[in-house]
Amino acid sequence: MPLSETHLSLLRAAAEREDLLLPCPDGLSPRAARALGNKLIRADLVTQVSVTADQPSWGEIASGPIGLRITSARL
Repeated sequence: MPLSETHLSLLRAAAEREDLLLPCPDGLSPRAARALGNKLIRADLVTQVSVTADQPSWGEIASGPIGLRITSARL
């Protein structure tokens, strides 16, 4: 799967974080965030995880905010 410059910059930013969480780009609509995140999940580059309020969030589910973390296979 070819990665866009946006994908690469998000993965680079996450790799520099201690928690390996992808920051959600500012101004991204919920629909666009879902599409971008799903593409990375399908490629097995990231996995969806529960996050706290002070960590980067990509949305919410019934149990609280969710984030995207680089998978260990891709480090």
